[in-house]
Amino acid sequence: MFSINYENREHITIVRFKGSLTSENIKLIKNDLISNNKNSKNYIFDFKKLEVIDSAGLSYIINCLKITMKNNTQIKILNLINQPKIVFEITRVDSLFEIYNNEREALNSFKNKEESSESNNTNRK
Repeated sequence: MFSINYENREHITIVRFKGSLTSENIKLIKNDLISNNKNSKNYIFDFKKLEVIDSAGLSYIINCLKITMKNNTQIKILNLINQPKIVFEITRVDSLFEIYNNEREALNSFKNKEESSESNNTNRK
C-alpha cells in the first residue's frame, strides 16, 4: 500500500513516502507535491519506508526537483536506502540531490545555506 504523509517543521515540508512509488501509484498523488504547496520553500523527501521506485516514480521525483529549481527552492533526500538507493545510484540521480541519513542534519542544512547566503549579502554591502 502506497501513502504519502506531510509534516511541516521549521518552514520545511517533510514528505514521507511509504510503499511503492510506481506507475500504478503515481495516479494516487492527486495534487502535485510541490506546486500546490505555497507555504513551504524547501522540502525533505523521506524515503525510509519507500520500498520500491520505478522509472515513473523516479521521473516524478525529478519533475519535483525541476519545479523547485524554477522557484529557487530545494529538495533534499532523507534515508535513501534499499532498492530506491540502487535505482538512484544506477541512474546517477543521486548526484542531483543532497542526501542525508539524519533528519536533524537535513533540517540544519537549510539553515546553514541561509546563514551562508546572508553572510555573502552582508559582505557585498
